[in-house]
Amino acid sequence: MNIRGFFMLSVSIVWICFFTACRQDGKNSTNEATTTDAVEEVKNSTPVKTTLPDPCAAVSKADIARLLSKSEDKITYKSGSSPSSTTRSCFYRWTDATIPNAAILLQALGNPVPDEFTGWAAAFIENKKSNGERLLSDPDTPIKYVTLKGVGDHTCYNLKESKCYFRLGDIVYLVATNGIDDDDVKMSIFRTLGNIILDSK
Repeated sequence: MNIRGFFMLSVSIVWICFFTACRQDGKNSTNEATTTDAVEEVKNSTPVKTTLPDPCAAVSKADIARLLSKSEDKITYKSGSSPSSTTRSCFYRWTDATIPNAAILLQALGNPVPDEFTGWAAAFIENKKSNGERLLSDPDTPIKYVTLKGVGDHTCYNLKESKCYFRLGDIVYLVATNGIDDDDVKMSIFRTLGNIILDSK
């Protein structure tokens, strides 16, 4: 091969290498851009988890004191575990020599499967009335709830269990008492606290 032929071959190889490198750079840039866009799309499409509202935000210690006919300074308030998208709790307690662990629990319950069951809150209340709750100590005997009128659209309670559930939008609220034997007092607590929470929204 003469010098001129060798020179032309060398130039051709250089151009081919340059052209190939450019094409590969272009592909890499495109892939990098596509990957970045995909990551951003996943980030943007990830549902934002919101914490439930504080169930005790609308209920003051004075409200509890009036319901129990006690001095407000005897009532203490404590927030429960860390708030999440499915459960948020708080407790009102008071000192009573005859009733250990006397308390009122307020709890907000969120839909655990919002993408699959949009009517969860209403169905939750209706299920308490139709199928009831089952205890581990007696799983064959369902504890059924009955409708509580005058507290929102979906409300149910069971005096033996000292619990009342009511719905506000997509959230179910629980009012539960411990250490209160008087059914009239329980009913007053259910109605009063239920309406206070519903009216605060």
